[in-house]
Amino acid sequence: MPKRHAGGIPDTAGPPGTASLRAAFAIFPVSSGAIPALSFFPLHFASVNRSLGRFMKAKVIVMPKKSVLDPQGVAVRDAIHHHGVPSVKSVRVGKFMEIEVDGANEAQLHEICRDLLSNPVIEDYTLEIDAAN
Repeated sequence: MPKRHAGGIPDTAGPPGTASLRAAFAIFPVSSGAIPALSFFPLHFASVNRSLGRFMKAKVIVMPKKSVLDPQGVAVRDAIHHHGVPSVKSVRVGKFMEIEVDGANEAQLHEICRDLLSNPVIEDYTLEIDAAN
């Protein structure tokens, strides 16, 4: 019986390294006319044409709002207590992202933060922009 990978696709003979590619397409099937699944992976677009625009690095911190319970933070605090540091009173767990862009303005970055990187109902974000030419 052939060895099976993700999605139940048998690992048939083929060039080395193609089994994981077949598994990726099994997880994200491609229908006719659709964009291949691998195109959903992020591309590093900051290195393209840096001389044409303002190269900027944006730092985004997304945290749960103070009024929202943070069960992950509670679990981390309890683990810290379990490791012998009872003086920690609270922990809030968030996300930190560094974004390198060419020529985007601050309004576009705020829109990305608000609409894509955070959930405004339960999270707040902080945007810090470093322009580096």
